[in-house]
Amino acid sequence: MAIDTILLLVGGVTFGIGVVLLVGAPMLAGPVAERTTRPELARRASGPDRMRTLIAAQQASKSRRTTLAVRLRVVGIVLAVVGGAAYIAGVATRSVPT
Repeated sequence: MAIDTILLLVGGVTFGIGVVLLVGAPMLAGPVAERTTRPELARRASGPDRMRTLIAAQQASKSRRTTLAVRLRVVGIVLAVVGGAAYIAGVATRSVPT
């Protein structure tokens, strides 16, 4: 395989993954954050103690979800830019006569 073909393939795949991460970041972050934050309720805890624990777990879940969504978007932007640059380099390399 020639270097231009490799650059085109790597650029296309990387750009595609970046776009999927950009579009799907909120949808991917939700289930992951929900699975990581499970409140451990004490058996003998009173009603207010259980509610405080549950509310704290929900707040932590929301915080993790937003943080993860932002990180996935940043990774998506970086991958899209790198993929676009590799694709453009592949097209430029292919257009140069040898």
